Amino acid sequence: MPFQPKEWEPNPRWVPKEQRAKPPTPDGTAPPRPHEPRLSADIRLDLLIFGATFIVALSVSVYTYYALGIWNADSLSRTIDAQAVLYSRDPHLGAIGFVWPPLPTLARIALMPITHPLGFGEFTGQLTSVIFTAALVVLLQRILRNLGLPGRTRAIWIAVAMLNPVVLLHFTNGTAESAFTLLLLLVIHSTLRLSVTPVPAISGMGVAIAAALGVRYEALAIAGMAALGILFFGLVQRRRAGDRVRNVRVEGMVAGLLFPVVFVGSLWMFFNWTIQGDPLFFYTSPFSIRGAADVARNVPGHVLEYAMHSVTGTLRYVTERTLQVSIVFIPAALALAIHAVRRRDPVAVTLLLVSLAVHAMQAYQAFTGSIAPWLRYWVYLPLLTPIALAYLLGPAGWGARLRGANRTLALSILLPVMLLTSNAVSFVSMQSPTVGYDEQIFSHELAGNLSASARVREQIPDKESAREIASYLNAIDGTVLVDKQRAALFMLGINDPARFIIDADRDFSTVIRNPAATADWVLLPDPSNDSAAVASHDSIYTVYPDLYEGAPWLTLEYEFDQEHRDWRLYRVIGSPEGATGGPGAGPETASPTPSAAP
Repeated sequence: MPFQPKEWEPNPRWVPKEQRAKPPTPDGTAPPRPHEPRLSADIRLDLLIFGATFIVALSVSVYTYYALGIWNADSLSRTIDAQAVLYSRDPHLGAIGFVWPPLPTLARIALMPITHPLGFGEFTGQLTSVIFTAALVVLLQRILRNLGLPGRTRAIWIAVAMLNPVVLLHFTNGTAESAFTLLLLLVIHSTLRLSVTPVPAISGMGVAIAAALGVRYEALAIAGMAALGILFFGLVQRRRAGDRVRNVRVEGMVAGLLFPVVFVGSLWMFFNWTIQGDPLFFYTSPFSIRGAADVARNVPGHVLEYAMHSVTGTLRYVTERTLQVSIVFIPAALALAIHAVRRRDPVAVTLLLVSLAVHAMQAYQAFTGSIAPWLRYWVYLPLLTPIALAYLLGPAGWGARLRGANRTLALSILLPVMLLTSNAVSFVSMQSPTVGYDEQIFSHELAGNLSASARVREQIPDKESAREIASYLNAIDGTVLVDKQRAALFMLGINDPARFIIDADRDFSTVIRNPAATADWVLLPDPSNDSAAVASHDSIYTVYPDLYEGAPWLTLEYEFDQEHRDWRLYRVIGSPEGATGGPGAGPETASPTPSAAP
């Protein structure tokens, strides 16, 4: 007899969950409420660390920028690009520029709708640095925890690393260093997971390196070094497995690592090609690092001239800078190399290669004379040093040899003292005249050496002078033609940025040929002390090299006589060809006498 399915009938004893009686408690009280999901202890700790770091870093940033008056030109340059994207006369995404990698500027674009209406748009870059710094401290804590460091030791090591004066300055001043270091730590975090989950770890490394390429071009060196490490890791895994199928896996590992990097790099070159007409515009343009005004190839007698086209000079530069920022890194890297060779540890090899990748890039730039003498290019070292030490002293390293009191002595006293000594060396190194101006001022101010700080400040524009220019321009009407990068320090204090005609405007090439049709004023910096490299960057002087001395179609309105650099504000009274018309039309003879300030 064939099977006949029985018609379904509800169970008469079934009761909906909501109507089921709760079992009575022993003491007769009400039954407990259903469990409510809560944040895990790890997430709560991460949020606590993020919040505490954010508050401390923000305090340092406010003190450095507003109280000490220390600013960084690269930071302001990215901020003025973000302002041009959102609030310029011709707002468009192409105004982001195609020299700087875009992610730091995009972060500013995300925050500027909040900061600009509140009146502190110039502080947007510092705010992005603070956010990235808080995130990287959370990530550093997780890395050290995964390496087996106790909680108290982690707190001590992280605090000492973040108190390095180079870190303290450049992780809060709006430069790209905190964002780049965060992504570098993400690469290392994934590297340390290679032996546990190889495929997700390699994918994480590739995505982090690709994102880092959007911050700094040193990510290319990290990609190359990481590929070598993954190749070694794959070969070791194949040898241990003992089958030929692993050949395909090695190639797949390297391809999986490099694909995101190649994709992001190709996308950046495509945007350079379609918008600027040159896929390598970020490298070959006069605004790139090759055309910078503070590198040895463009400045005779540069402080790093000894390293250009010299192997010994380059090695000297790399060693000197490493010791100045973290004297413990070199012995830590040597110990990690010894461990990697003796144990044939592929994770240690990859960690070492990634840690030395930026060294390789800086060595190349020093040899070619295309690197500035700033310490901030090495700011990641104080954070990589604790990671290398934690790996060596962890279960995978030499940690088994340290037990009891000896381990406590080494982790909580000896190594923190060594790291503090490294911080002291960094503090002294920042006072050298061969490093960045902001680094010198920061160290002199903290040391109370105000006379030395004043001598350094004489060499750079000051914020008070910038406020004077901004106040004058806010008091006049009409459009102003200006080079935005030269004017970044005071343009961020302008009430209405849309009044300014800048080189990011899509019609700039038309306006510069006949300013009278659009511009009422032309604002020019004194070019007398500019090098050829600096002059080649000015979008106005490249068309009118002698315009600072006046022209028949301009009349001098006001001259800003400042300590570092003078500026002249000209009224447009005609076109360069001598024709009248346009908003500034008038007589065609220039007046040699400036008018009174309003």
